[in-house]
Formats: sequence, structure tokens, C-alpha cells
Amino acid sequence: MIVFFFTLFNLYLYPEIGFIKDDEYIFEKADGGYDLYVKKKPGFNSILLTESQKDPSLKKTNYGLRTEIFHHCNGNELRILDDKVLQTQYDVFFLVDSTPEPHKVLKEAFHFFLPKKVIFGYDWQRKGELRIAPGVKINLRIFEKHFADYSGEFKDQWITLKLKFNAGKFATNMPDNFQNIADKSDGELVVKTEEDNLSDVFTDAFVDKINSDETIDVVFIVDATLSMKEEIPVFKQSFQKLKQTALERNSHLRIALILYRDYGDAYLNKIYPFTSVGSEYDIFINSIAVAGGDDIPEAVYEAIYKINELDFQSNTRLAFLIADAPAHPKPRGKISQDDAVAALKRNKVKLTAICLPYK
Repeated sequence: MIVFFFTLFNLYLYPEIGFIKDDEYIFEKADGGYDLYVKKKPGFNSILLTESQKDPSLKKTNYGLRTEIFHHCNGNELRILDDKVLQTQYDVFFLVDSTPEPHKVLKEAFHFFLPKKVIFGYDWQRKGELRIAPGVKINLRIFEKHFADYSGEFKDQWITLKLKFNAGKFATNMPDNFQNIADKSDGELVVKTEEDNLSDVFTDAFVDKINSDETIDVVFIVDATLSMKEEIPVFKQSFQKLKQTALERNSHLRIALILYRDYGDAYLNKIYPFTSVGSEYDIFINSIAVAGGDDIPEAVYEAIYKINELDFQSNTRLAFLIADAPAHPKPRGKISQDDAVAALKRNKVKLTAICLPYK
């Protein structure tokens, strides 16, 4: 309700600054991070990326996002605040752009380089960081003037960072299906592109979310149908690296495993309950075998719903859905997408959906 009100509020005060449509920004992989391109439109001349939308009451302090390492894309851009040009200090660089460049699709676009981690705030005030990945929401602060100058009009707009991919490489509707599940559960979508190393996809998606000095419950929800015959061996090998890296960061880690296939197969799902990481789970992981799944859609929602049967104890609860096929568009059983999402919310689990190309 507040966001909707603020949208109307901004439209009323600043009609000259247009909104960015879904097809007017492009988010794609780059060396060491991601490139974000935003179409240059009439009425505005700079964009600043911020941690959140501006509070409509103007009472909440709101910080621009910054990088810790200089990058030529945005490192030399100027920013004006209270009539003063901000100089780079403390080895941090604002994600601001006032110099659009030619773009083959968007014609003219503002360009941001986003490393996998950006920061906001300062040590002596409120400080934090934001992990950049597909599915993460980010705020565009769009300014009438150059250099993110607040003396003119400005407006906020959330966008969701969605990777461009070749739809022909994926099962029909799969990325949309997984994106929908992730969005509804306040989670993230990870899409494996042709350039990605699959082991790195597994490792990066998992390790980035493991923090130190806190208990963590992690559930792997894995498609074990025949189409995953090339991906499952990579997951088995990657698990050893995942386990070792996680234990180096945090000794208070428990893992559960849900395998699933489809109706008519030898099993619909198998559950391996939470246990501390050790040799027992090596046996579980190594025992994964693929079979079944004659048609493309699988029993995805039923597998997610099974988290209701797990004994969660930690306040930090993560799930990783690993698959190459979407859920059935019409449920064959009693479990729907709404039921699966409700299970995630009820158990306070954040889902990362890893979308793999279909073979």
C-alpha cells in the first residue's frame, strides 16, 4: 500500500520523469560481476542505485550503493549532494551514471558495473551490504539533473535483476515458473547460461549465503529424473566443495535433502532429514540415482511442500531447488504452487531456484 501510494505521489509531482519498462533495462553477466544497462529516456539525465526506495515521509535516511574497488564504468562519475561535488573517499565508489552510451538494443543507455557485493552506509552510521544476483530487487533513483543532483526532480523505481538467456535452451516456461516461485517466496532465481561452469553455479549460489557464527539449516531439493543424468554427477562432486567451504565459515550447519521425480515413477519424493554435515551425508549424496520423468514437467510443488516434514531449528533457513524442468502447469495431485509457496513462508525458508538448461 505504501509503495503504491508513493508511486502515485511521484507521478503527481514529477510527471516529466517516465518509468522504466521491463524491456528497457538489460542485466547480463560480465567478468567479475554483472552489467546493468538502463535505457536513456527524455526527462532525466542521471541514475543513482540505492539500497531502497525513498521513504515517502522523507524521514528515513537512504544510502546510495557503492563498490569497494574502482571500476572504469562508474568509478570516475561525479555526484552532487547539497551543492557540493562528492569526492571519492574511504576507497568506495558510488554507482551513479550521468553519461549514457550507445547500446545496440536500447539505443542509448546508462551503464553500471555491479560486482557480486555492493555496500551502503558508513561505519559511524548505519552500514550494510547487498549481494548482487539474479532475482534481487534493486532501486533506480532517476534524476532530472546530471550527477544525481537532488535540486531537480527525482523519482524511485524498483526493478528485479533478471538475466537474459536463450529461451530455446530451457524447457518450456521453466525460467518463468521458477522465477514465479522465487518471487512469491522472497527468494532468488539463478539461471545457468551457456558460459557458466555448472560446478561454479552450485558453489556460488550456496556459499554466498553462508555466514559465520550462526546456526544454519539448508535443504537441497533436487530433480532426480533421467534428464538430470549429466548434472547430478556434477552436483555430487560440487557437494564436497560446498561442504568444505561451508564448514570453514560455519560449524553450526545442518543439511537436509529432498529428491523428487514424477507421478508413475519409482517414487514421487524421498526425504533425508536434517543432520550435521559428515560422512553420513556423503553417503546420501553419492546414492542419488536418476530415472523416470518420461514427460518434461515434474512434481516440483510436491517436493517443495515436503519441507513441512522437516525439523527446522535455526532462524536461518535456506532451500536450493536444482532442476531442469518446470512443475506441471496443472497439478496432478492435491499440491499447487500456492501450497508450495505457503510451505516456504510457513517455515520461513528462503528459496534459491537454480534453473538448468534442458537436454
